[in-house]
Amino acid sequence: MSAEPQKAVTAKSVTIDGFWYALVLNLIIGVSLVVAFCILRPMIKRVYSPRTYAIEEKKRVPPLRRNPFSWILPTLKTTDAEILLKTNLDSYMILRIIRFKMFFFAISTVLSLSILLPISITGTENNYDLMRLSAANINQGSNLFWIYLVYYTLSILLILFILFRECRNYVVLRQNSLIQSRYIEPQKAHTILVCGLRGKLSDEKHLNDIFSILPGNVKNITVNRDASELDTLVKKRDCIIQKLEVCLTNYVVDCKEHFSELSKQKGFFSKLFRSNQTITTIKPPELPTHRKFNFRKSLAFVSTEKVNTLLYFSEKLVKYNKLIREFQSTKVSTLKKKQSAFVTFTEQIAAHLAVQSIVNHQLLTVTPKLLDTDPSDVIWKNLDIRPYDRRIRNYISILITAFIVITWGSLSVLLTSLVNFDSIAKALDINTEKISFLRNINGFIAPLLIATLVSVLPYFLRFLLDLEGKLRYSDIEFEVCRRYYMFLAFTVFILPQIAASITGLLEILSELYDSPSLILPKINQILLLSNPFFITFVILKAFSVTSSYLVMVPSLFTRCVLPWIYAISPRQRYISEKPSTYDWATMIPQHFLIFLIGTTYAAIAPLINIFCFIYFLLIYVIYHYQFMYVFDDSTFSLGGSSFLCSIKQAFSSLYMVEIIWLLMMLANIKVNKSAIARVVLSLLVILITYTVDKNINKRMNPLFKYLPLSLAKSKYRTSKKLPLLQKLNSDFLTEYNLNSDSDEDISDTDSINTEDSVSLSEPQLPSQKSQEENINYLYSGYTGVQPQSTSAVGSINLIDTSLLTETENSPTPAQNHPKISNVRDVHLDPKVSSKTYDKGNEKILYSPRLLPELEQKSFSHPALSADSYSLLWMPDDETGLCKEIITSLNNVGKGYFSIFTKGAYINKRNRVSIDFDFNFNEHLLGIETLAHEQQDENTKE
Repeated sequence: MSAEPQKAVTAKSVTIDGFWYALVLNLIIGVSLVVAFCILRPMIKRVYSPRTYAIEEKKRVPPLRRNPFSWILPTLKTTDAEILLKTNLDSYMILRIIRFKMFFFAISTVLSLSILLPISITGTENNYDLMRLSAANINQGSNLFWIYLVYYTLSILLILFILFRECRNYVVLRQNSLIQSRYIEPQKAHTILVCGLRGKLSDEKHLNDIFSILPGNVKNITVNRDASELDTLVKKRDCIIQKLEVCLTNYVVDCKEHFSELSKQKGFFSKLFRSNQTITTIKPPELPTHRKFNFRKSLAFVSTEKVNTLLYFSEKLVKYNKLIREFQSTKVSTLKKKQSAFVTFTEQIAAHLAVQSIVNHQLLTVTPKLLDTDPSDVIWKNLDIRPYDRRIRNYISILITAFIVITWGSLSVLLTSLVNFDSIAKALDINTEKISFLRNINGFIAPLLIATLVSVLPYFLRFLLDLEGKLRYSDIEFEVCRRYYMFLAFTVFILPQIAASITGLLEILSELYDSPSLILPKINQILLLSNPFFITFVILKAFSVTSSYLVMVPSLFTRCVLPWIYAISPRQRYISEKPSTYDWATMIPQHFLIFLIGTTYAAIAPLINIFCFIYFLLIYVIYHYQFMYVFDDSTFSLGGSSFLCSIKQAFSSLYMVEIIWLLMMLANIKVNKSAIARVVLSLLVILITYTVDKNINKRMNPLFKYLPLSLAKSKYRTSKKLPLLQKLNSDFLTEYNLNSDSDEDISDTDSINTEDSVSLSEPQLPSQKSQEENINYLYSGYTGVQPQSTSAVGSINLIDTSLLTETENSPTPAQNHPKISNVRDVHLDPKVSSKTYDKGNEKILYSPRLLPELEQKSFSHPALSADSYSLLWMPDDETGLCKEIITSLNNVGKGYFSIFTKGAYINKRNRVSIDFDFNFNEHLLGIETLAHEQQDENTKE
């Protein structure tokens, strides 16, 4: 099947000793990293198990024992269904795709080693090194190659069958998720984002007339406005808050150290007792000060003065809150309208129909239209980009991306040639027999350098996609996923097959220039003799790289080392304790790269199947641990849409594999008569793959995204093929008090108001807010900081309804009550009218009318809904020495800010610690009421 090896190929061949060196070295690295993880895991919970304490209570998982190996058995017992119940559909579908690859390579390992490997070993070509264990050892005209071709064909058919089945399962799960979203996230499920609004289309009434033809009514329309000026004020205010909180925290630490020093003095407390003094009479340490620069009109005169740091930042905070309040009360209505708007419908099906409809007859008008858009996912600065400008930006970005791919590809070839020991030894005239060890590790270094090189590209891709004017952060991630995979396929899969050195590449190009007819034999030769490089590459990924995923070295640095230096205040400490993010946009392409390599060489080099199986097995186990104990599922809660990226990359991989096999069949078309039949079979495989791909795109793609009319009023979906849905729907119905035995369909109007007017709908009272969400409220509600997108599992609410009782009294008019901040995080409960909360002798009244224009503000720029009253978070002062300064600062900030001292404390090492078991519900409700009373009183004055 092969000819004499050429120089370009010989340079990258791996010896048997080199293969064993690479395998043993990667095993040692992998085992060492796993042992390091076992040791570090019980010690560093914020990196390896934050989901046991730092998320909302209903999604927490039981903590693991401190035994180094106590994580293994619970991880192995964790099922995919438990991952779905605890996280979201995206995590579940990623695991299913990994499991599909694992099972495929498990079957391929058994069959290829028992059928293909013995045939390769007994081949007649007498190749050397690892090529003796591949199809390169088979005579070019041998009929034995039919066995390899039939094996490849059956493998492709098996993959297509599994992919089609996974798509059918996903359709059911996705539709079930869409139905539940109307109860879990009603505003998001009923709202679309439309762009490209020009002229009268930016008028709310005109948009209402257009969309009112759809089922139900248009409940609310929010035309976006240019809030960049206000956003700048909010960001400056947030910066002041951070500095002030850091100063307050440092002062609390100083007070504790001062108190500890006094307590160590011999007889201090006895003297204190004899003098009838109390601990509160101890003189606190000096307040922090700094030098303030005063610039006069002439730059020649610059003076400095010593100021009280706490008082200085407090006054600046009051200043910015005043500016924000004045801006919101006087300038918001005059802000320039952008060419985009959020349209909320009373029926979920209306939103799905609106996205699929052509709204306007003019070219590039009212486009694009996006469904399931969370305000926290919107890139607000890109909403006003015109369609033509967006296209021009897109072309520029594609050109820059192509340049980067060429540059990275050149670096890949250069690195491969530089680390090629044969080339270096020849250039330096070194006898390779004397230093054979360096030649043996050559198969390890080249894949390592290439894997390191390609890991940098996603940062450039994200920058370019932001330049293109993408409207959502999730859109950027989807496109990064697509482009990064194509880059990996070109840089890691195609280029290393062409040449292992610059010299070899030039030789191939010169030969093809002189004799173009040699192109097919050359391709055939390159493909058959390239498998040793890819075997060592998969070995590197299977052991060293997978174990590094478990240790999470970058996260270990950013979440453990850096917070120890920079996380000073409770707010900063809380951010460092939150679960880390799973970077699905870069991980999915890397898994499909291994799938591409493994599928291509599954028949050519049977040995590669073992290491592909090990890779996906380890990834499958690691993801079970990380999805359950580590990753924050709300940061990649895409309703399962990440599965669409997996499907597209799966078919892209299959097309590349099939083209490679077709080229190999064409290269041997003159060898014997049966060669034509091989070409026909290869073409037939491509045709079958195209048919399945087209069938999925045509028949299933709409079901992947949109809600069918037949399910428009369905309460839940059941399927005998997916028993897991019975458990999901049972929990869902119990949580949201829906009667599963009722024969009546529940329409969307039961979960959302049906007002006919635009922007005048009466919002409802938020219900129970979990502890994690209250911490988020503390983090972002009073600072204007945009919160993370909410999870698809539960809604974010504001008030603990267990502390509320119904009242018959009607609420007072809305204008007599201040707004509740952070309204974009509030989800509505239509069954609650007005409520009261008893706090001692004080009765606090809440009702729907206390939240005017809630929905409109929830889909507007975050700066527009930022509160002009700030809540500072500092640790609890056990010594009582900070009481006076806290009272003083609260007086300075009356009506504009207050200080919250609960839920955080100074530990024995004088560092801030967060009490995640603290009940924020009760305290935040009282603080919120006090804050708004002060704000309202200040406004009246």
